[in-house]
Amino acid sequence: MPDQAPDQTPTFYLGLCMAGAISAGAYTAGVMDYLIEALDRWEQARNSPDPAIRQSVPQHKVVINVITGASAGGIAAAIALAALQRKIEHVTNGQYKNFTGNNKLYEAWINLTANEMLPELLKTSDIDTDGGASLLNSNFVDKIADEILNLGAGEKVVRPYISDDLELCLSLSNLTGFTTEIVFSNILADSQKSLAAQADNQNAPRYLARTHRDFGHFRIGKTYQNDGRIPLWFEESGQTGIDTLRDCAKATGAFPIGLRWRKVVRPVRYINDNPLINPYVDWNNGKPRIVKQLLSDDPATPAAGVDRNGNYSSLNVDGGMLNNEPFDTTDKLLQMRGVDLRSGAGQTPGTVLMIDPFPSVPGKDPAVPNRNIPLREIVEELYKTMRSELLVKADVLQKAASANNYCQFLIAPSRDDRSNPSRKIFGAAAIACGSLGGFGGFLTRKFREHDFQLGRHNCQSFLRKHFLIPLDADNPIFAHGYQHLQHTGPGTYSKQASGDSSPRTFVPIIPDVDPQGRLNQDQEPEPSWPALTYPEIEDLLIKNSNEIESRLKKLTLANFKLGFFKRLLVSWFSTKVSEDSHSQITAQLKAHDLVRE
Repeated sequence: MPDQAPDQTPTFYLGLCMAGAISAGAYTAGVMDYLIEALDRWEQARNSPDPAIRQSVPQHKVVINVITGASAGGIAAAIALAALQRKIEHVTNGQYKNFTGNNKLYEAWINLTANEMLPELLKTSDIDTDGGASLLNSNFVDKIADEILNLGAGEKVVRPYISDDLELCLSLSNLTGFTTEIVFSNILADSQKSLAAQADNQNAPRYLARTHRDFGHFRIGKTYQNDGRIPLWFEESGQTGIDTLRDCAKATGAFPIGLRWRKVVRPVRYINDNPLINPYVDWNNGKPRIVKQLLSDDPATPAAGVDRNGNYSSLNVDGGMLNNEPFDTTDKLLQMRGVDLRSGAGQTPGTVLMIDPFPSVPGKDPAVPNRNIPLREIVEELYKTMRSELLVKADVLQKAASANNYCQFLIAPSRDDRSNPSRKIFGAAAIACGSLGGFGGFLTRKFREHDFQLGRHNCQSFLRKHFLIPLDADNPIFAHGYQHLQHTGPGTYSKQASGDSSPRTFVPIIPDVDPQGRLNQDQEPEPSWPALTYPEIEDLLIKNSNEIESRLKKLTLANFKLGFFKRLLVSWFSTKVSEDSHSQITAQLKAHDLVRE
């Protein structure tokens, strides 16, 4: 277990995991906005100069050690870390519509580069420069990343709940990849020869594999510690690693086919030294031992993508393609830092908290061989199978859902059913950005504003009602934190736990208090559902009809050499797709309950 705070305050360690989200990064941003606000309020009360205020709140500490993310969740993770370096004006009192305060999370995910993003996504200027690399124009990603991750001048804020050497790890799907090999012992050739000598024998039986799971792995600090973590320093006077962070954030969010691929350049040592990437690294007693280099930086025999200066360039698409919910990565990084996660409430010194706008929920019945199945359905089921195998594993989610597991928690969308207030809607159906396969938020700002506020609303409810631990478990961290409150402190709950015959007292891991130590925060309002009328939808789509047709036509011609008659066919096809897209988009919005009669 890592050392406690310098003042010996018992400390609970937190690993944040932000799953893939596409436009629903707006929901993740809302969750983070409220989480940061709650931690700031508690920290202010806990360190108040007024003894009465200090004694009114729990006295343990919570420290964020690790932040991970994939796809849009990776972009959200990078933006959240940048936002934490400066003062944040939070979106309080339900003022989530057209908010103008200084809040990088809101700026990046709600403002984007336009209220309605379709015109931005359909511009063809990128085809001339990039040769038609994606279905949609991705230049808006560059603009957001350049502006948000460029901190510039501003009021620097030191937040004690952020570890001084916090790690940020972004999932990457590296199409360049790495070659790994397994050498099989050829005992028939020479039973007396050592395995090391046989490994040097080029004729020994080998199994070669190309691996593509990669990470942009950073640590706050100025100095490289020979363990694969890229130093990251935000100070204006001497920034370190910001350009690489910006490239990795763009790369993890490069949605396959939809958004443009990205290039990431790193010194080879950041690959060879990293135990998450290099399978030939042993992690023993908290220190890496390199058994073998994954990438050769020998100028005579460099690995693919390695230049003369020892820099490795990789071709990357969406990090969520191979690791969309890096829950296991977060867990592993906490373990490497000495946070020994255990399921028992009385033992765990920390937890993994995943924010997932698209958690798995029951869908259509699985495929069974009970009829003639056309090829198109086989292709659909094949894609779904591969995706499900690449996402977080069922056994991990099952542990997170366990009532007795206190080292894995999940925040996911939840709202009241507007047609039946007594019923709750969960998952992608609860967020407006969950429409159109996750791209719905790009259609209109109204959808993004709703999901940001729902994230704040859900986070407050989560902290008060679910992010709890039983006080009678005698966990020393919380026994210390709540000992002076005599079970009557902020957010103390008595409820029936699963399998228990009598109610137990639960206390919040992060109390939702104001700076005066009082549990009197206004309830975050649940936002009204932003359904559109048919005229509003028609207005959004009709004015972009020509742009849809133009982009499809220009994109096809940029990727294929076609004769005169095939060009005519492309022109007809583009017009047809543009016309059909109206009815398809409207139908999907209606299925998502986003059409108001």
